Amino acid sequence: MAQNKNKDCEMDANLFLFKQKSILYIEDDKTTRDQTASVLKLMFKNVFEANSAKEALKIFDRENVDLILADIGLPDTDGLSLVKTIRAESYRIPIVMLTCMSASDYLFQAANLAVDGYIVKPFELGHLIKSLAKAFMRSENGHQIVYFCNQTIYNATTQEMSVKGVTVSLGKKERELLSILVRAHPKTVSPDELSAQLWPMESVGDSALKNLVMRMRKKLGDELIQSVKSAGYRVNMVSCN
Repeated sequence: MAQNKNKDCEMDANLFLFKQKSILYIEDDKTTRDQTASVLKLMFKNVFEANSAKEALKIFDRENVDLILADIGLPDTDGLSLVKTIRAESYRIPIVMLTCMSASDYLFQAANLAVDGYIVKPFELGHLIKSLAKAFMRSENGHQIVYFCNQTIYNATTQEMSVKGVTVSLGKKERELLSILVRAHPKTVSPDELSAQLWPMESVGDSALKNLVMRMRKKLGDELIQSVKSAGYRVNMVSCN
């Protein structure tokens, strides 16, 4: 039961990671491309499709692409040659290869070109999502997804919050308070320290912080920010590993 809950938590976090991102998907087989693209469109903000390396490079030059998923066997060139061309322009963009081959020479070449992962076809949806998420998070170098109770997920890089798959809008001070408490976790932060960081140029009373915490609890639930008597506040973070 707990294992299934952890898997669901991880899946939600990965989908939350993709929702504002664009992916370039390169596959020459139309049936496979249509089927996989229909799934990707449920996950990503934009899905750019290409059936050849030539078309893929045109899209890559024209569009803002965050991640690339490419078949290793393409009609005009192999996927590794495509990767080599892309790597000459961008070393940071995450690239995952799709392949029916398990030959070590292809995998060795892929590693030398800084390919972030490969998926052997046919693949399961869960494996696809996990592989893309790992590739993207490695490329982000410090990208951080934080898990709270009640299926609440926080993207520390974009400062976005999701509760049970629904994005919750936070105000500027609410985002600042959350960031302070996440960085301090598992320590408790005193009201004086919080006020000094939230309102460094102002003199505010205790009510300002209490009202801020109260607004966040209405949006995110009472359990996320805990009050520690005579000490201050801390966040209730959980592990989804």
